Amino acid sequence: MSAAVSIWIVTLLGVASMVVFHLFITSTFPLAVPLEWNILFGFIAVALFAGYPNGDGYSIFDFSEPWMLPVFAAALLFFPVLGNLRPDLVSFLPSMRQYAGNWASAVWTFKPGADQKLEAAGMPVGLHTEQLAALDIPRDVRKIMIDLFVAWRSMHSQGRGLISVLRTYLGDEIDRREVWEGETGANLLLGWNFGDGHIHGIRFLEALRERCDFEPGEFVVAWVESQPVHRSHQEWFVFDGALGVTLRGTWQVADCVAEQPWLPNGPIPLEVTWQSGRAGATK
Repeated sequence: MSAAVSIWIVTLLGVASMVVFHLFITSTFPLAVPLEWNILFGFIAVALFAGYPNGDGYSIFDFSEPWMLPVFAAALLFFPVLGNLRPDLVSFLPSMRQYAGNWASAVWTFKPGADQKLEAAGMPVGLHTEQLAALDIPRDVRKIMIDLFVAWRSMHSQGRGLISVLRTYLGDEIDRREVWEGETGANLLLGWNFGDGHIHGIRFLEALRERCDFEPGEFVVAWVESQPVHRSHQEWFVFDGALGVTLRGTWQVADCVAEQPWLPNGPIPLEVTWQSGRAGATK
């Protein structure tokens, strides 16, 4: 068997593997995933690697202008490298960290009735409970449906950390609050979120603080940045809708991974790095 035939067989095996890979992802219908990307990349694998194989002059070393190779390589590597070292500066999408369970996220909590104040921020739709009530869904079922999003977040390691922060900060009062996944809150106010917690980060929270006239403790958020590739911890903060950021700290990702989603052993260990003098006034 000639070298050219061997290379062609390896190419076809690689193309077939990529097509099967993307078809499998599509077949599972995963939550919040743009499946059109998988269809597109399955097609691209066939069109590019089978239609224009390296042996026909289409390898990365066959640029007509050799200087273009380092330019393209630098352009393609810049955001993934920066985003993995400084995830606070780059969305998880250009960082190529999508769907790894490691991105900026948040959990929102409200005292009973305080979520109504979101209407002052120009919310274009009704609250979750109002939308579900319009579908004649029973009250108890509505509550479960909203809580499912928080349960889903707790399946990721940072969700266990966020609930640990809120449980430590609010104590048993968290059981008397409305608890939302941050992405669903952003959906109500912005119309979309795409899963990146930077969209509903500190600037967004400060905008709500200016518009909604919350009292101290009515609206409390735990927010976390994704884990940089070279560190073992994540940085989080607590935001009060009247007071701003009241607490900052870190947790070890290994502690989140080791714990069960429902935190049977209580909150994971947290390290507080900064505390506002009014942090205790929010409860």
